[in-house]
Amino acid sequence: MVVFGLILWYLYREEREGRETFRDEEAEEAVEVVEAEGHSWWYYLGLSGVFVIGLIIGSELAVRGARGLVTAFSLNQTVFGMTFVGIAMALEEVTLVIAPVR
Repeated sequence: MVVFGLILWYLYREEREGRETFRDEEAEEAVEVVEAEGHSWWYYLGLSGVFVIGLIIGSELAVRGARGLVTAFSLNQTVFGMTFVGIAMALEEVTLVIAPVR
């Protein structure tokens, strides 16, 4: 966590001083779009809060669904976690890689 915090501090300091560290064209386009929309920082803070709440609710629903599957099929929780959750995460990674390659 300390290393992560130091990296964030370094990036913040570099951006604050006007040096564009690790920026690419897509990031520049995104900054232009955000600036063109003209929303205040409260808008983006509110959106971030809504997204965090959505992640929490989605995570809770996923856990409840997994518990239901384990109970319904009388599966061992360890086997379920190692097999099905592993497959789901691998499929997610595959879809994240395939989209840019296409």
